[in-house]
Amino acid sequence: MSALTVRTVIDGTEYAQDDIRRWELDRSRTALTLLKDRIGDELMRELLAPDLRAADRMMAPLPGVSGGAWRSAASEMEIDGNDADGFLTW
Repeated sequence: MSALTVRTVIDGTEYAQDDIRRWELDRSRTALTLLKDRIGDELMRELLAPDLRAADRMMAPLPGVSGGAWRSAASEMEIDGNDADGFLTW
């Protein structure tokens, strides 16, 4: 089966697939933010708990079998003019 070719034309202007993907990503991020705001942290953690446990089980053996290539890391961020709550809100 050959690849499907899709042309997107809006009001006479043709848009590339990269444009469409960027729009979809932006709308997806907006929808996820709305969902997170509506259900809150506690329910989000509850909903994701099975997935997080599965990811933990999958990731746990990696450091031991990686020959030292996989190891823990800590990320530190410094942001001028903002505090942790402000950053999380952003």
